[in-house]
Amino acid sequence: MLHNKVLDVLLLRSLQLGFCLGGCMKLRAHPLMSYRGVSNWPPVWVGTNHKNEPLRGEVGILEDVVPSQTENASRFFLRIEDEGWRYVGCLLFEDLSFCRQFTN
Repeated sequence: MLHNKVLDVLLLRSLQLGFCLGGCMKLRAHPLMSYRGVSNWPPVWVGTNHKNEPLRGEVGILEDVVPSQTENASRFFLRIEDEGWRYVGCLLFEDLSFCRQFTN
């Protein structure tokens, strides 16, 4: 069974930011969850501790949301743990202000 807390945490963050005015939607369905017209969810998960096999889909438990160190970058990184292995994924956005709402 896959344990997905990543979207739950991001959804909670979006609720705190007020994305539910006039009704709620799943964060993955938000029109600004995209880059160059393609949905940015789910990211490709790349192993950070010697597991070379990337994960696919909505998996893992969110450990951290890390803003990009590049100035004005419309992306951030998610660190997750899945079955004892750590992974990182990158979410790219077209809308910089939307992206920053997750990391501020």
